[in-house]
Amino acid sequence: MAQTTVQADRTRRPPFAEFGRLWAVAVLMPILALMAAGTWTWNNVVQATSGEMARSIDMVHEQVLRGLETQEAVLAAVDAFVSPMSWNDISGSLPAHDFMRRITAATPTIETLGIIDPTGLIAAGNEAAVPARINLKFRDYVQAWPAGCKPGPTYFSAVAFSRTDGRRHVYASRPHLGLDGNGDGGVLVATFSPGNVETAFAQVVQTKRTGFSLVLKDGTLLARYPVPVMREGERLAGDDLAMLALRPDGRPQTAFFSQGWLLGGGELIAARPVANYAMHIIHRVDPAVVQAQWYRQMLSPTLAAGAAMLLLMALTARTQAHTRAERQYLHQRMAIAEAGAVQATERATFEAHLRQSENVVALGQISAGIAHDFNNILQTIVLQSDQAQQAQTLEGAKRAARVIHTASARGIGLVRGLLDLTRREAGGNYNSPLPVPQAIAPIIEDVAAFLSAGALGPDTILRIIPVRDDLPLVRVSAPALEAVLINLLVNARDAMPKGGTITLETTAVAVAAGDQLGLDAGTYLRIVVGDTGIGMTAETLARAGEAFFTTKPAGKGTGLGLSMARGFAQGAGGAISLASTEGVGTIVAIFLPVGS
Repeated sequence: MAQTTVQADRTRRPPFAEFGRLWAVAVLMPILALMAAGTWTWNNVVQATSGEMARSIDMVHEQVLRGLETQEAVLAAVDAFVSPMSWNDISGSLPAHDFMRRITAATPTIETLGIIDPTGLIAAGNEAAVPARINLKFRDYVQAWPAGCKPGPTYFSAVAFSRTDGRRHVYASRPHLGLDGNGDGGVLVATFSPGNVETAFAQVVQTKRTGFSLVLKDGTLLARYPVPVMREGERLAGDDLAMLALRPDGRPQTAFFSQGWLLGGGELIAARPVANYAMHIIHRVDPAVVQAQWYRQMLSPTLAAGAAMLLLMALTARTQAHTRAERQYLHQRMAIAEAGAVQATERATFEAHLRQSENVVALGQISAGIAHDFNNILQTIVLQSDQAQQAQTLEGAKRAARVIHTASARGIGLVRGLLDLTRREAGGNYNSPLPVPQAIAPIIEDVAAFLSAGALGPDTILRIIPVRDDLPLVRVSAPALEAVLINLLVNARDAMPKGGTITLETTAVAVAAGDQLGLDAGTYLRIVVGDTGIGMTAETLARAGEAFFTTKPAGKGTGLGLSMARGFAQGAGGAISLASTEGVGTIVAIFLPVGS
């Protein structure tokens, strides 16, 4: 009676007392796996966006550099043309005017050319043979080159607006050199429109959420897209200006990045120094662009995590209901036995069944192992989805799709095996409806592809004996067989904590009548999985294949691998054999009848 009282008390536990851990794992593990996939995918998206930004900024750099070098070449040509001439000869010179007029006509990016004498007056220009008597000595692009100055890099002014037509200009100037090789106070000036640079930006930008800026070293803006520079002397903000100090002069001329908290609204910014000029090109991307790419890539992992959560919750609910119903029935029968309605031997049988039902409660103990399997499947799906999106060839995408299919089949096989074990009365099997005959070689190849990404660990060697082309067909479900083989290979890996060799071999064998496995006479395919692990004792070997029995630590195994394999083989009309020597290794052989 004491035993009966204890068992009855167990049935009156709160609904979630025995299955609370499994319910928690069913909800939390897919969420944690999704969070890990989200972090991994986010880093990939940011890296891909950064690479695209670096390529875009390099393209813009080449166009900007060509424009600046054109300014240099034109000013050098004008300097060479007037260098033999005195200032009296230059002033109002028709040949100089005609030369500059022809150069500006042939160079669309240059708007005006002029020569300013040491007094600040325009001596010659491309617009008029006799230029207006306007004194420009107080302009910054003139004051940059006082008399006696040493030659230096071309000076570029801030954006200025014309007082006559409101057009924007940037002035580029260099000194007119005297006989001593230093500046004599005269200046050669060319102007160009920031709109030319902004047009080059627009040709590269693919969305209004991205933009480019061309700035001087002090942060003065020369050009900007999509919002143009519309104020004289407009400069970068303090934070953006501070970014230019990240790459000191003399370092390689490549893009460097400043990344804010993108999910919180910060921008991804790239800056690149313009070769040989005190300028930078800044490329910025709105966080919404990065977030949109991340959301698209997270669609598949989110759906997979949701499906895994629903499957685990459904499995938990079914197991809980089944266990309670079985316990109630067994307790009723035990009460009858105690009252004398049944014999003592029958009561012992019922008690054994009751202990078996306690094994179902042990699902709470193995939940971490089940969640671990689903986590591996989700990680494989995420990895191969990314590989498929980045595949350069159709074959690469197909290969990734096959691995995703195999991973999904493994998840389906795990859930189906668990459901079959919890509804013994339903008599389900892996091979219903009846599959069509098919070759074994593609199935073995898919299993090898699934495990090719290092799933068995760096210390494990997987040796697959080539499958002969003349092997007969088998009538089995390919996804179910793949799931069984993967489970057996993972079990073999776990049996070799210090590493070792796993052998997978497929052959055709003839079985005679009266075989010890209980097989009918005929030809069978034999699939052998052998390892060089720790092996099993006689006691462990006797219980191997029993549902939920495992020698692995809690959370590291489910005890379903061999049980599912045995159920699969028997459902296909075959059998499974198991041999093991302690300290030598284990051999598992699956016998499947051939199908024409």
